[in-house]
Amino acid sequence: MRTLVAALALAPLAAGAAPIAPGSEVSINGSDTFTPGSISFVGPGNLGGVSGDFSILPLCTGCVTLTSPLTSASSGPLWVIHDGALTSTLSIDAGSTFTADGTASLPSLTVNGTGILTLTGFDATQGQFELTTQGTAEAGAQVTFSATAVPTPVGGVPEPASLALLGSGLLGLALVRRRG
Repeated sequence: MRTLVAALALAPLAAGAAPIAPGSEVSINGSDTFTPGSISFVGPGNLGGVSGDFSILPLCTGCVTLTSPLTSASSGPLWVIHDGALTSTLSIDAGSTFTADGTASLPSLTVNGTGILTLTGFDATQGQFELTTQGTAEAGAQVTFSATAVPTPVGGVPEPASLALLGSGLLGLALVRRRG
């Protein structure tokens, strides 16, 4: 029995990446055209700011590929950041909220939604994003946007694999103690 317990103790643990930490943030910016219900991105975007786990991404120009158009019914990839060997994505859920604001001469649009954030070396993590754009009232005028995405804090519920590992370790310790 001691051999079994020793084998359990020495068995390699399944290596899993950690989720992207709450408080981490990635920001992008670029050009677009917009209406009160949709945004079309013009060309590649830029990586404009990072914090937390996203700090491994060096800032870059033209490294963000965006999917157009963005509407409240959009789902799937919104952006992909390629920065050397590192990649980060935001795949959004349908149902983003579009809020038109501003004035007739300077309209603005804010989009809020949820999705899955990825980052090389980390688990895919649920997150939230906000995108803001504003510009002249001219139809088809190119304006600028900025967007930020952050992971959503999780409730601290242990994963089933972690619980199984803990349980097998405690069982092994109980068997050793009983034999000893």
